[in-house]
Amino acid sequence: MLKKRVLLRALFFVLPIFSLANEGNRSAKTTLTHIHVSGHQSLSTPDVQNALGLKIGKRYRIEKVHDAFERLRPVLVDKGFWDIRISTAVLISPGDFSISITVEEGPLFRLGVLTVEGNQDVNHRHIFREMEMSPGEPFSPSRLKEGNKRLYATGCFDVVNLTLSTAPHATVNVKTVVRERRNQFIKGGAGYGTETKERLTLGYEDQSFFGGARRLDIQFTYSGFVTQPEKFETQTLESTLIQPFLLGTRMEGRFTLERSRKYREAYDSIESEMRSSLERRYQSNLSLRLTHRLQGTTLTRVSPEAQTPSETSINALGASLRFDDTDDPFLPFDGWRTMGALEEGLTLFKTDVGFHKFETRVGRFGTGESGWTFFGGGQFGVMFPASGEVNESIPINERFFLGGGNTVRGYSERSLGPKDDQGNPLGGTLYLVGNFELRHRIHKKLFGVAFVDIGNLYGSNPGDTSPQVDLNDLDNLKKTGGIGFRLHSPVGAIRLEGGYQFNPDGSTHFKDRTAIHFSIGEVF
Repeated sequence: MLKKRVLLRALFFVLPIFSLANEGNRSAKTTLTHIHVSGHQSLSTPDVQNALGLKIGKRYRIEKVHDAFERLRPVLVDKGFWDIRISTAVLISPGDFSISITVEEGPLFRLGVLTVEGNQDVNHRHIFREMEMSPGEPFSPSRLKEGNKRLYATGCFDVVNLTLSTAPHATVNVKTVVRERRNQFIKGGAGYGTETKERLTLGYEDQSFFGGARRLDIQFTYSGFVTQPEKFETQTLESTLIQPFLLGTRMEGRFTLERSRKYREAYDSIESEMRSSLERRYQSNLSLRLTHRLQGTTLTRVSPEAQTPSETSINALGASLRFDDTDDPFLPFDGWRTMGALEEGLTLFKTDVGFHKFETRVGRFGTGESGWTFFGGGQFGVMFPASGEVNESIPINERFFLGGGNTVRGYSERSLGPKDDQGNPLGGTLYLVGNFELRHRIHKKLFGVAFVDIGNLYGSNPGDTSPQVDLNDLDNLKKTGGIGFRLHSPVGAIRLEGGYQFNPDGSTHFKDRTAIHFSIGEVF
């Protein structure tokens, strides 16, 4: 039996004591000329060098070398070498320096026995599958952490505790203790968002609907009734049934019934919708979803220029792929966040609207040594009629709308793009958006943000088979900039931002060129 200190040292990634020679000029950059690694057996020299993140021939400050040494132990421990010993030295010469590292890796720890306790509706095989670890593999703390995240992501558990214990022959046993979500309760709340404005909700949730880890969520939402109700007021009654581990697989099934009434500037609508989906998580950061949407809509008070019939129906199949490897779901500092979605409107009945629709978003977060976080992202969407018949157009309630806190800040919600003679937005069939941000901590969880957004929304005329965008129109992308504050909270990033239009159409008055946005969550 290995001593308890080995386990504790591995779990908390105790940092090595560094031996640095000649640390005189620590702030100046010098060239790294050589990395010498000795004492390792199973580990390769490239493994150690990659863990350092340093490259020969590049210039670094000595503080950067300190950071590299601090990253070394966690990376090697994650390969299964829990009892690893590392000694380091830096030899500094005028204008350059070299690094010497001695690695005593110790035994390779492997995963021993996996056990689970506390589950009733969820089969233990499903739990083991989500952890994606098999006995005999090198034990990896990071993979164990990812498995823990996947278990929470299923939505079946409100508690997931992992207990580790060492065993003979350098093995680690893992016991997973879970508590399934089995509550039934009435819920309600109030909030405010850029898209919905003020919002009241009342609902009922059953976290174990007839067993089997099914979840039933019924909710009524009333929003946008104070801030320009003619533009934002929405009443929605929605019921969703969620079935994880559908048919014993890693797919999650969802079935939703929704009835909504919406008041908008250019139309009012009553919509009845049935949605179903199958989602498969391939990794904790990658998922594929297949969808079907059946929707009937009655439109009233429609702007004549919208060219939309009063009764429409949608019968559409879709697929979306999401990838998110950011380090924080609420306030990312590093990583990618991407999404791509396709939807095809089928024409099975007379009132069905046939269309092709594609949307994608790609964003990258990165934080430098100075503490500044940079974000750059792009958004694109296009849709057009499937048949291209004369007088066919996309109904106004299916079109894209642009402007607001999650697209082009500086413009209010739904205010960009084609408008009728009264100035009411008609929506469009193609949009382009670019978002760029710089963020820095002001105090504890409060951050300051500066941003620049560009983008626009383009329409199409009845009978057009695609949006009519002249390349010269791209020079007319609307450009905005502004500043704001972001508070890192348990429910997401609380955002308060003010945007200013650099190249507006019409009025040049300062008030008409600005917009204030308050919402929760990142732009992406």
